[in-house]
Amino acid sequence: MGILQQCRPGRRAATPATQGIGFTFGVSPIGSVGTRYGIEYQGNKIMYFSPIIGGFSFAASFAPQGNSKFAGGGITPGTDVSSDPVDNVLSVYANYVHQFDGWKLTAGAGGEWSFTSLTAAGAPTHDNAAMYSAGFQVGFGKWTVGASGAYYKNYSHDGYGATFSKSSDDAWVVTAGGNYTTGDWAIGLQGMYSQWQELGKTTDEVMAAISLNGSYTLGPGVSLEGQLAYTHGNYGDVGFGGTSIPSVWNVELDFGTDIDF
Repeated sequence: MGILQQCRPGRRAATPATQGIGFTFGVSPIGSVGTRYGIEYQGNKIMYFSPIIGGFSFAASFAPQGNSKFAGGGITPGTDVSSDPVDNVLSVYANYVHQFDGWKLTAGAGGEWSFTSLTAAGAPTHDNAAMYSAGFQVGFGKWTVGASGAYYKNYSHDGYGATFSKSSDDAWVVTAGGNYTTGDWAIGLQGMYSQWQELGKTTDEVMAAISLNGSYTLGPGVSLEGQLAYTHGNYGDVGFGGTSIPSVWNVELDFGTDIDF
């Protein structure tokens, strides 16, 4: 539902780092690992957003088909199509926002549950997907700090590519960060750590990242941005073709322009 994303500090410590020849080892490219992602997308759903009362609000949705797709994988609108990997998805999130004397708090928590999970071939499985997440952000003066966490149950049905996972493997992700803004300048530091069970809970894959981000506002809706990021992946004792996969790391330096209108 995307409501909790406002509690996630800064930009994603983003690096699509861990790729082999023609495919991705392990879980997902590390740039797609975070705490604001749910277990369904591209699905038709019914949604409710509550009014804000005393800083509190909540929202709920139900999607009969979490990811409307043809059996071959093509995404299409509608409900009369096969779905992979989740159906009958209930999402519930609550937020709290309040301006105190000299500081502001934003916090949220929620969960998503799939009552029907499917294999890639469309067959039902008893390992239904679920996701629980929470986060907060505190702003005071020119500073903002925050942290968030998520727990993914049966994550191979949560939409993550999972080379070595079994249907019952679980995962968790935590992030933390802060930023400082003065005039047209802003700088932020954030980190991410995650752990993913593999091969039926017999070993774990670890992904971690840290990034330093900066921006300078040129004018209304236009800014220059840069990022220095380090990412690391350790695949655990999975083996591959009889050979263990070594740990991988990546350093990324980015510059760009952001235009909002």
